[in-house]
Amino acid sequence: MLEVRAEENRLLAAPSLASERVMLRYFPGARWVPARGAFSLPRQTGVYRLLDELFGPENWRAPADLSEELQEARKAGGSPTGDAELIDAEPEFSVHCAFADKELVKRVPGYRWVPTERRWRLPRVPLTVRVLQQVFGERLVIADEEKVLAWCAEEERRIEEE
Repeated sequence: MLEVRAEENRLLAAPSLASERVMLRYFPGARWVPARGAFSLPRQTGVYRLLDELFGPENWRAPADLSEELQEARKAGGSPTGDAELIDAEPEFSVHCAFADKELVKRVPGYRWVPTERRWRLPRVPLTVRVLQQVFGERLVIADEEKVLAWCAEEERRIEEE
């Protein structure tokens, strides 16, 4: 079972199975920390929701001091008020959306706001696209969609093989 604990403004996820390790390696915003024997994840609402989706709420555990934060994350909802535009701006994805939809973008772990561009920067991993497709649905506009979706499919195949 995946163990998650808080360490200041980050979360540490200690995988006990090889499959958990592979999934976390491609988790948006994750970094392996050898000294801790765990992956460092951003302490953001989207992390909890994505852990639930990938592992199932019953297959990962957080300490009691995170219970309030976890419950708030699980309750967060909402529908998009406008379109969101996703651009593959290697080595990241770039997203522009209405201010009212910023909480939807924040469901992607590892997000950061770039004020000079007035855009969000997100990790360039297939899960980023999947989360955005779920929260924005048909309101997600992907620039060069064929290329991005083909890259995601190829990357997911490669991950599955690992």
